[in-house]
Amino acid sequence: MRSKNVIIIGHSGMGKSSLINMLRHPLSPHDTPAYCDNNAVGCTKEETSYECNLPGPNGQSYKVMVHDTVGLEEGTWGFLPAPKANKRLKEYLKPYVKEKRLHLLLYCMSGQRGNQNKAQAKNYNKFKKVVGDVPVVLVITKLDPPNYTPTTSAFLEDWWRDPNNQSVLKKLGMESADHICVISLPRDNSNGTIFDDCQAHMKRRISEKVPH
Repeated sequence: MRSKNVIIIGHSGMGKSSLINMLRHPLSPHDTPAYCDNNAVGCTKEETSYECNLPGPNGQSYKVMVHDTVGLEEGTWGFLPAPKANKRLKEYLKPYVKEKRLHLLLYCMSGQRGNQNKAQAKNYNKFKKVVGDVPVVLVITKLDPPNYTPTTSAFLEDWWRDPNNQSVLKKLGMESADHICVISLPRDNSNGTIFDDCQAHMKRRISEKVPH
C-alpha cells in the first residue's frame, strides 16, 4: 500500500521543522530530529520526509510520511531566494499532486505580531491552487505563552478568536481557513503538559484529514 503524505510548507522561520519534531516526539535512539535553529536564514536546505504515527480507529495507529520543505520568502541574502524557492516547491509538489499521493498540505504561519501579511496570504492562496482538491490546513505556530501557567492547549484557540487577529485575517482573506493553533518550543519540564496536549490535538486533526 502506498504511503500517506503530508507536506508542510511556509515562509522561513515559521516553525515547520519544529512542528515535525512535535509530531514525531519522542524519538527513538536511531531517529534524527528535523534540524531547527533561531537564525534568520532558513535552516531547511533540502526536502526531507519523516515517518510519523497517527491515531487510527480502534486504538490502532497508522504511519504517514511528513515532509519538511525549504522556506519561502527568503531575501537575496538567504539560502534560497524567493523566486527559486517558489519554483522548487512547486516542482516538489507536482508529482505528488499528479499521482494523487498528497493527502494533506499544512501551511505554517507564525501567530506573532507582524507575521500575518500580504506575502503570507499570497503564498497560502497560490499553493492552495497548486494542490487543487487536496485539503489545506493553516497552522498558526509560535503561540508559546510567556509562562506556562495554562495546563492544556485550550488557550491556543484564543489567538484565533481574538477580534484583532480576526480583523487582520479577514483583510487577508484567511479568516475562514481550516486551522490548527500550536506551540513551537520543544518539550521540557516547564511545558510538558501543554506540549503533550498540543501534540495529541495536532495528531487528531491531521488524522481526521488523512485517510486511514
